[in-house]
Amino acid sequence: MNTIDKSPIANQIIKTMEEKLLERIAIGVEAIAGSMTQKSDTNNVVAAPSGAITIVEQDGKKYVRLCVGSYDINIDLHDAEKEMTWDDAKKYCEDKGMRLPDFDELHLIYALRKDINKVLVEAGGEPLKEDIYWSGTENYRSTARYVYFYGGYAGSNIKCSGYTVRPVAASKPCA
Repeated sequence: MNTIDKSPIANQIIKTMEEKLLERIAIGVEAIAGSMTQKSDTNNVVAAPSGAITIVEQDGKKYVRLCVGSYDINIDLHDAEKEMTWDDAKKYCEDKGMRLPDFDELHLIYALRKDINKVLVEAGGEPLKEDIYWSGTENYRSTARYVYFYGGYAGSNIKCSGYTVRPVAASKPCA
């Protein structure tokens, strides 16, 4: 029979994992309840739970800006043209002056995808697909995290797998 280690370090790790999980659940619940988003008549603003989704132009390029809580990111208007490995995805984003969204950002994008898609289309972009998207979060040297945008399943896989890529970039702090 297995025994559970009740050392202070193990308890702290479990507590931290539970807090992270509860944060993700809260974001998801807030997003689901927050599909009560409302469109403003000015500045293409969609009010999201505790934040906003807007069309912005930064450095001469148009983005969809997601500003919710401590998250403030610019989402590219288009996916990469083809699925790619994690290493190729990272290089693709860097070549565009962007990056892969981290795992938590990708979860938030998934949770708010319906509202983000409305603004993406309005900005002339393409909606997020019901595909598996790479995150920039690595697990080990050979694996990285992803989120499946059909049902929200998340996991990790070897980096040589081919998944969809939606680059993001840092934005100016939420006002």
